[in-house]
Amino acid sequence: MPAVRPCCPSVQLVCVFVLLCARQVWTYTPSFPCFLRSKLSRKAQAVPLQDNLFLPILASHPPDGEQPVDRAIVVVHGYRRFVNVFFKDMVEVVERQRKAHSTLVVAPGFPDHPCHVQSWTRNISARSHSPYWRYAHKWMFGAASEGPGMGVSSFHAFDVLIEWIQQHYRGLKEIVVIGFSAGGQMMMRWSVLSHQGGFGRTTRGIPLITIIGSPSTLLWLDQSRPEKSCRPFRNTGPYHNCSTFVLPNQSLSRDDLFACQSKWDLYGYGLSGLQRGTARKGSIRHHAIKYLHKRLPGNLTRDLRTSLQERWGSKDVRLLFGSRDIKSCGVGLCSSVCEAMLQGTSRLQRGLNFISHLKHVMPAYEPKYGIYEGGHSHVDSFLSHDFIMWAMPWNMDNYYVTQRLVYDPGPDIASFTDRYYPAHECKEKCEQAQDCSSFTYDPLHGRCHLKSKCFNGSFDMVRPGSKLAIVRTYYKDCMHNQSTRMIESGTELFQETPREAWAWSQSAGLLGTSMAVAAFAGLAGMILRCRLGGKDEARSLPSTLSRLSGNTRYLQVARHESAGQDCEVQFLLSGESDVELC
Repeated sequence: MPAVRPCCPSVQLVCVFVLLCARQVWTYTPSFPCFLRSKLSRKAQAVPLQDNLFLPILASHPPDGEQPVDRAIVVVHGYRRFVNVFFKDMVEVVERQRKAHSTLVVAPGFPDHPCHVQSWTRNISARSHSPYWRYAHKWMFGAASEGPGMGVSSFHAFDVLIEWIQQHYRGLKEIVVIGFSAGGQMMMRWSVLSHQGGFGRTTRGIPLITIIGSPSTLLWLDQSRPEKSCRPFRNTGPYHNCSTFVLPNQSLSRDDLFACQSKWDLYGYGLSGLQRGTARKGSIRHHAIKYLHKRLPGNLTRDLRTSLQERWGSKDVRLLFGSRDIKSCGVGLCSSVCEAMLQGTSRLQRGLNFISHLKHVMPAYEPKYGIYEGGHSHVDSFLSHDFIMWAMPWNMDNYYVTQRLVYDPGPDIASFTDRYYPAHECKEKCEQAQDCSSFTYDPLHGRCHLKSKCFNGSFDMVRPGSKLAIVRTYYKDCMHNQSTRMIESGTELFQETPREAWAWSQSAGLLGTSMAVAAFAGLAGMILRCRLGGKDEARSLPSTLSRLSGNTRYLQVARHESAGQDCEVQFLLSGESDVELC
């Protein structure tokens, strides 16, 4: 009998790989925690939906309780649906800000398997169960749930949650909703399709802020996409800006178009295909259309894209990105489908392309966004200065903040490191100290160091990505103390550059990285030179524009280097001055 020849090693490896894949498919492990530990289960609530269904949520305050709350923060979990982790991390941030008594934290869950209310709330007499979305892209895109009682859109469930919060916490003055990563994708699409949030308010009239944190993909408002030069396979940094948008069918190669199947703008990535009767029944797009048109006024259906753009532009939507969220999506760290790759090659690049896109589509619209020092971390985003000021604002008075630690902050006059200090407490400590003009603040550990050094004009900051980059410098307006008046001239000032943060533009709350500001002290014949987009310009500033008052001081040259543009300004400051823009 001839010997049986064994399989070659390569064939054996292929067989093992196939078996492992099959095992992974058949032994699917749910990730949503239906059964909570006893301490956390006290925070579990069941929001009634329909057909004996409930939405599982965690809430820091009981509904209809005696303790009033004036603010609600609703946080949506990420791809792995660790609702308990997101809830605990947000509660900790709120507690560190000394806002726990007046701030409600709610974390809804979108399970990947049915949860029974007995397991979730420990209520033995209840008999309802949760809807579930086995695949993450379904709840992120607003699809209907699976299983018994199927047909509940994740967007509808979120709308019901917003109504439930307003009904059971009647003292609310503001609601802030934030989704991070996959949750940010859901908030992006929900903010466009939902009837909630128009003109910055819920349907009951309570102010509503929507924060979209580091999403892998975004919902674009027109059919254009960034030119290829705006989405290279490299780190383009936190100052990336795209000025050219094209229709992919006019710029892509035939192979690229075939990969996208000419569907780059269908719902999920754009606003095409949202008219009634344009989607296959049971598809994700069909569920999104059904949800959208259920609450859409009849006069908005004629020009649907324009109507959705205008409605979204009236909402208070803000975006938050990590400065080091730059890993390439081409290697599977975020969505790498063709429709997503047309938006950019990393989360940060896609987000900044989307900011430029908003300005391109709606020229009168000024996007609100922030960039925190960190990577793809929901904790870093929750601790960021932008999120704190959006969700739990405090009065900064005459203080300003840099994006990173100032390179030479000066010696300490006092330090507070014995516990976690929120930034507003550090500011109060600085106000009480006699010689304090600034302080450095570490939001991760809540440590602050008071400084006597005063900043006015340009200064160096630590390198992005360094260990100290998360630390920020808060400083008083030294110019304000000397009665310097800055007058804006109706065009953009730049808020922070790779080398400087300018106090005047930050105090005005203006964004931009393409214009430089020159304050002029009234000397005839003074020349301001700028090079913008490669063109040299020179302007003579007449002395009649300002009045000399107080001591005149020389301010050093300020440099702006970003996206191939730079501007050098050399000028004098006096007690009062006007602004000239170049």
